[in-house]
Amino acid sequence: MKKLLKINVPIVNIFGYYNIYTSLLEKYKINEYDIILENYIQVIYNKKNNIPIFSGANSIEQYNNAFLHTVIDKNLLVKSGDDVLSKIIFLLDNDYYVHFYCNTYYVDEYVTFNKVHRGHTLLIYGYDLSRNIFNASDFFNFVHASHKECDIGQVIEGLKNNENVINVSGEIRRITGIRKNEAVESPLDFNVLYNRIKEFLNYDNLRNCEVCSGAGFLVQLYEQFYRSGNQISGMRIMQNFHFAAQHIMLMKYRAEWIYQKYYNHNEYKILEESFEALERECLGLRNSLIKNQSILLSGDESDNLIQDIIDKTKRLGDGYILLLNRFVNAIEASV
Repeated sequence: MKKLLKINVPIVNIFGYYNIYTSLLEKYKINEYDIILENYIQVIYNKKNNIPIFSGANSIEQYNNAFLHTVIDKNLLVKSGDDVLSKIIFLLDNDYYVHFYCNTYYVDEYVTFNKVHRGHTLLIYGYDLSRNIFNASDFFNFVHASHKECDIGQVIEGLKNNENVINVSGEIRRITGIRKNEAVESPLDFNVLYNRIKEFLNYDNLRNCEVCSGAGFLVQLYEQFYRSGNQISGMRIMQNFHFAAQHIMLMKYRAEWIYQKYYNHNEYKILEESFEALERECLGLRNSLIKNQSILLSGDESDNLIQDIIDKTKRLGDGYILLLNRFVNAIEASV
């Protein structure tokens, strides 16, 4: 017995609890693509953990229109002694993707396998009982999403055992079946888009908070480079550059989509090209960090390199804010 549901590369391919849901929606498909582009704007940056996340993407509510859900109380199911595997198979056979909190310690495909009891939400989109595998999608390295074949026994073990798990949330209590709502009608709401980008830009009074929201994460991005070489070369900062590139990429997609489907104004085409150039610049900074990691770690001749990255990162943030202001002005003129 086997089953395989359709899965895509997630449009938002950066670590986050619900970002994996974007692998179920179609790029360039009216209504579905619009749901992604209307969300994934607001950012929360936690100064203590040095990590930005999409605040809207940290909640399942934004997907209420896109998906039909059925929820099983996982703890109750396990305690009852019912066969957990049969419930997952039943959902998949009825074209429901299955999403649940898994202890990554037990699953070989995670970088934390046999190392750390860390919880994360795993998306199951198929199975092959003859090979004893689930087809699963997640951020297995906690950076980029990927699709992997996972041992069924290991996944069930990870589902059942949540002792000492880091990152426990409400997800730990449920198994969620997800199916696309084909009847959804959710075209891009330009008033919502306009207001969310404006809110994102309103960050000036948030620079000294424990948690920055909106464009404050860009401020944090270049302020980090005043720290020691060891911190500068860390994976977290490289992840933050990747996050910034993804944020810029989504703005590029918005300008492109508006130009193609809604308002054929040349300003949106110019904005698309400008965002694309800024995205390349951001990825170039990330790649420079990777390339020069040994210099940054050793401290040898690193001062000039650090200052160069500081200067370029500040220009990147300032340039992005200028483009976003131009974008909201274009939206305001269109509607």
